Amino acid sequence: MEEKTRSCKKYCSILGAHFAMAPLSFLWIYGNLMAYMDSFFQFACPKHCLDAESPWILAMYVAGQFPGMFLVKPLVQKLGVKWAGMVTMVISNVAVLASAWSMQVSVAWTAVIYGIIVGPCVGMCISLTLHVISGWTPEWTALYMSTVSCFPTALSVLQNQLITAYVNPDNLAADAKIGRRAYFSEPEILDRVPSAVRTIAFMSFGLQLLGYILIFNPPKPSKNTAITGAELAELNREAEDHEKVKSTELAGETFDQDRKSYGSTEPEPTITPVRCYDLHNGNQKHRCAQRADAVKEETVISWTPSQVLLSSAYYAILLFGVTTEYSLQIKANFYKQFAQIYIHDDNYLTLIGSIEPIVSTLFRIVFGALVDKHFLTLKEVIIVSAAVNSILSSFWYVSPAASAVSYLFIMLGLSVAHNLLYVIMFCAAIKLFGPDHLFTNFGLTTVYLPVGSFLTPTIVHPVLDTLGWFWLFTSCSVFSLLTLVFVVATSFDTQRRTQ
Repeated sequence: MEEKTRSCKKYCSILGAHFAMAPLSFLWIYGNLMAYMDSFFQFACPKHCLDAESPWILAMYVAGQFPGMFLVKPLVQKLGVKWAGMVTMVISNVAVLASAWSMQVSVAWTAVIYGIIVGPCVGMCISLTLHVISGWTPEWTALYMSTVSCFPTALSVLQNQLITAYVNPDNLAADAKIGRRAYFSEPEILDRVPSAVRTIAFMSFGLQLLGYILIFNPPKPSKNTAITGAELAELNREAEDHEKVKSTELAGETFDQDRKSYGSTEPEPTITPVRCYDLHNGNQKHRCAQRADAVKEETVISWTPSQVLLSSAYYAILLFGVTTEYSLQIKANFYKQFAQIYIHDDNYLTLIGSIEPIVSTLFRIVFGALVDKHFLTLKEVIIVSAAVNSILSSFWYVSPAASAVSYLFIMLGLSVAHNLLYVIMFCAAIKLFGPDHLFTNFGLTTVYLPVGSFLTPTIVHPVLDTLGWFWLFTSCSVFSLLTLVFVVATSFDTQRRTQ
């Protein structure tokens, strides 16, 4: 009965973790929603409303997730997983509702709300779900975190369709062009934008509430599931002692044969067994050797945060995160605005934004399973992602001018490359650096969030305004290529079994 209860809690918690990630869908609906929000800022806001560039909203939202990773640990210790999640859920969704009002007053204050309130709450939500998944299914962390992170991606398919159907039901084309960008100026579209934001907030609140009701605190990890470097060294010494004793035993047997052949009357040498090895019991020797080998094989080395910061693998992951986040945010901000210059079908562009999550979800699950089954290493996944991102970004500029279909395939390919970031980031901390210090090490691996988020709007507008779309997309290709070279040259062997 106890086993059935535990199994029920486990699968309820896994299901609940999926629903709890609902707010992360903002990242995938932003490109569609931003086309309407930017138009709202240009034509439906007072002039003082445009006190910041709109990409700062997404940048602050993503950057704000980083401190949330570190805030979650004391909150969980005080309230437990369920109630910690409930608190962040309420604060986050109230802030999103407030942003529907602030966007009518100030772009800067909207960015502040998403950076100081919504972002950290989403960061805590991500860390909470990692804690739940790694606690209930440590052997399948990459796969389940892939499916968990896929839920908001899949949710965005529905949300994108709802947004477009509500805001632009007549499929009107963008009719105003300012500089290099196209905008909507029709009042019937602009008046519906704040209500669309409120709808997203209520939907997110309902799904998160269901998720946290289903979640239970994971069981405490069993002892000896992870070892430190010192403990691993001790096991290695035991194995070495066993080998030395075997050599001594063979030497003793040879000496005994020589002594008998020469008729010596000296007493036979006494060999004292070392540690658990008993030279007079071959089975016990074999079992002890097997135990040392098995423990080394089944356990992982846990790195302290200071050791992580000295690891070259950590900086390879950080660089990969920054360059991928840079490219991802450019796509999230401008995939629709850029395409509107050449493709004048708003429903088709929304369809692209809806198909992307489906394709990226499938690939994310497949790659997560391949990592867990050891068919692919994290390093190989990073190489695939960086290579695809670099190649496809070089064709980004010409694809919509060539045809609407070619733009669809470029966007799908980039979406797959970008979303492999979530396969890496959600399991790099535990697979590379061990389960001890998980909250802190996971926070360290997400340093790319503020770095990439502040870097993107800082670079994007000077490049776009002075050089144009071509060089903006080319910068994505070049950064990914440099990352690829660095990753290939870096060792990811953080779980070596010898000291």
